[in-house]
Amino acid sequence: MRKRRRIGRVIAINLAVFVALLAGLNLLASAIMDGGQLYTRFFLPGDDRIALPNYPDKERARKILGEFNQLETRYVPFVEWRREEFHGETTTVGADGNRVQPATTQDPVGTVHFFGGSAMWGSGVADDETIPATFNRLQPDFRVVNHGESGFTSRQSVSELVNLVNDGAPMDLVVFYDGNNDVGSFCQEEVGINSHTRAKKLARLVAPLSKVWNNLTGSLQELLSGKGVQKWWAGPGPHPTRCHRDPAYARRVAEVMVNDWKIARAIAREGGADFVAILQPVASLGKPRTDHLSPPEYSPEKEQNVVYPIVRKILSEQGIDWAYDFTDVFDGDDYIYVDEAHVTPNGTRRVAERLNGIVGDRLRKLALARRAGGSPSGATTVGAKSGDPQRSAVGKAPG
Repeated sequence: MRKRRRIGRVIAINLAVFVALLAGLNLLASAIMDGGQLYTRFFLPGDDRIALPNYPDKERARKILGEFNQLETRYVPFVEWRREEFHGETTTVGADGNRVQPATTQDPVGTVHFFGGSAMWGSGVADDETIPATFNRLQPDFRVVNHGESGFTSRQSVSELVNLVNDGAPMDLVVFYDGNNDVGSFCQEEVGINSHTRAKKLARLVAPLSKVWNNLTGSLQELLSGKGVQKWWAGPGPHPTRCHRDPAYARRVAEVMVNDWKIARAIAREGGADFVAILQPVASLGKPRTDHLSPPEYSPEKEQNVVYPIVRKILSEQGIDWAYDFTDVFDGDDYIYVDEAHVTPNGTRRVAERLNGIVGDRLRKLALARRAGGSPSGATTVGAKSGDPQRSAVGKAPG
């Protein structure tokens, strides 16, 4: 009997020590994450990209990149996450989670909506230097809305567009700018084509396998699953993905992105808008200048180099003339990229100008028609369905 009690006591003590150790590590992980948030809230942490030659004004670059690190996110139904409201010197996020840019007119004749990931949102540039802001200066008669968000795939943008149509938001043109996040997310082993990179974290919070285990290790799990830890554990990249090993799956990833564009186009038409999709440029494709970047940012071994050619082939096979390949838009000797997908203002300007070359004439004609008609802003097409003659002023973008 004494022996059993002794064994039971040893087991209980070891269990208590194990639980205390887990609780202590979890508390330490919480302190590390909270400390990091407090640090970025009150200070502007350094960023290696500040030293890049395409940032001539280093102090402004420090402010832009530092404010980006201060941003926080919140849960939003269907789209999963959006930015919290933020008002900085170079970065502004409204209460709706959209990045704010200077208005070009107080009396817009219509509305253009931009969707995409962080490259559309404008990671690395100020409010007035994003793709939507730059495009807005080329089409000053329109209200331009930036729905881009870090990490968003085309599927999440579809959900955001559904929300807008359900709300009856005015829209004349919808632009999707996708590729890097879709491929980078869906090619990962643990991410399916109907999922995203934060699915496991959200699932753990909503329905943990064990509430006790989640309370004991939740912060520790979140810390260990962070990108920095993952990169350290995996070593220098890039690393082969499922898309590298399975050509059939790589084609499926490409098909899903094109399908999302088709769905988005149908939804946009339901809301009375035209639709344009853009295959987003990345540093590993085309002929951009990349000698200022570290090799993993532009390596030809990246999964985008596997999937993008399939996307092009699908667009050609299906005769899709409303989707455009922009992977050569940064070709040349200028320093544009700051990493694998994000660019400085000279890059956002190239994208905006090329897009304006596709849709600009139609938008200008639409603006002139509405100004001449004296109708309220956006009233002539808001709610119009596909085939409505009122939509013909914009029409289909040229192939």
